[in-house]
Amino acid sequence: MQLFTALTILAFGAALTAANPIVRAAATCPTTFPSSFKVKEGSGYFKASGTKIINDASEATASYFYINSTFHQSDPATPILSYTARGINYGAWVADSSVGTILLRPTTVLGPNSDIPVIASLQSGCVIYFSLWEAHADSYLQVCSGQVELATSVKTGCTQVTATLVT
Repeated sequence: MQLFTALTILAFGAALTAANPIVRAAATCPTTFPSSFKVKEGSGYFKASGTKIINDASEATASYFYINSTFHQSDPATPILSYTARGINYGAWVADSSVGTILLRPTTVLGPNSDIPVIASLQSGCVIYFSLWEAHADSYLQVCSGQVELATSVKTGCTQVTATLVT
């Protein structure tokens, strides 16, 4: 009888384990950017398309990006959001005079002084803050009425572009 009870308990335990596999703890966020990652914004993703980045909160597919810590206008470690396509490395840039577009330019051809690289900072909880490299002032990427803009401070009614790291 004891053998029957023990076998019944073992069988019942095995059935529970099969029906409810062990839950593993979620992976923690890295403290530095991995060599390749996706950027999630709201319910969508950043996606490279031609010579620009689409950062629409409804974009269903994502491109893989990386951080190119490169020399830019006397700053030896500018962490530029970057993308590779067909063997060419591109950096993310915003033109000083444009609104609504994050451009991609080959990193071998840095833009003119009016172009400002998009830099990324990884925060706790896998949050990515995007800002712009400018020697004279801090700049932020922000969304105002659905358009990406840059400014030295976040305007009223606008939201700074933040996103989440997805590996």
